[in-house]
Amino acid sequence: MSRTRSFSYDIVAAGHAHDAWPLLTEYSKHAALHPFIVNVEKLPTADGSLRSYRITDRLRLGPIPFRVRYLTDVLEVDAARVVTVARQRPRTIVKNETELVDEADGTVHAHTTVTMTAPLLLFGYAFRQLRIAHEGLAVRLREEIERVAREGAGGDQAA
Repeated sequence: MSRTRSFSYDIVAAGHAHDAWPLLTEYSKHAALHPFIVNVEKLPTADGSLRSYRITDRLRLGPIPFRVRYLTDVLEVDAARVVTVARQRPRTIVKNETELVDEADGTVHAHTTVTMTAPLLLFGYAFRQLRIAHEGLAVRLREEIERVAREGAGGDQAA
């Protein structure tokens, strides 16, 4: 038996969508942004994906550290939307959908919805860790979007 639950968060950063989406789609940069990721390996692109990765996270259960590995695919990228999905055994799926809007005041608004499906016995721990990871990721993404915008490193490239 599995459980599914979602949460959403928003990032508002000085910059533009073209500063943000490369950070959301190029996972090799996430080792510096995501609080749990310790390794990212680019894989041959899976069918139906734009990019594919094997990611290793370092987690803790009480005093016991352990690592988990999972596959992540970038499914959709355009100027206003990024969709990714991560799959881990047993039967755990995390889907991220981010909408990017350039605001008139020179900021970009990123609204992300994260949906997890996992076996009931793992769900509580996994969902708590997912929220903690995304809280840290949101802060670091905002900082990095603003850094990229200041340095003018953003571009209008598509995936």
